[in-house]
Amino acid sequence: MRVAPRYLSPPSRISSSRVRPAASRSGPTPRTPRRDAAAGSGTWASASDRALKTDVARIDDAAVLEKVAGLPISRWSYVSERGVRHVGPMAQDFYAAFGVGEDDKHITSIDEDGVALAAIKALRTENLRLRAQQARLQAVTASQSTQIPHAAAASACQRRRVALGERRE
Repeated sequence: MRVAPRYLSPPSRISSSRVRPAASRSGPTPRTPRRDAAAGSGTWASASDRALKTDVARIDDAAVLEKVAGLPISRWSYVSERGVRHVGPMAQDFYAAFGVGEDDKHITSIDEDGVALAAIKALRTENLRLRAQQARLQAVTASQSTQIPHAAAASACQRRRVALGERRE
């Protein structure tokens, strides 16, 4: 009988949380964020349930987009990795720009995702505004292009009248 390699085994859940082990807890289990990864799946899930959050506040998507535009993005390698290249911001720059996360040494994927989604929303808003402006300008241009032949004909008629008037005198 052939045994499947460990990485092909049915996924188990690997999670880390800030909850103390059951033996050391007193009272109900606190609701804390969990980060889950199904073994062998290559995916990562951050807890994002509304019930786990407090102090929820709206953000200005356009302001986030401006900060993203000013955020240095570099190609780099970790000191511990040889030949593996990555692309992204430095934690210090990200923290200075957005002030999220535990410190200026780490960037959580949920914060990076949130910043990216806010910037995408701002880009969509700007795109819709520009499309509306373009449609208005096209309408004006179309209106003017139909008026030009009429204006040219009226101008030609006026020139003929002036020329005829000059000849009569």
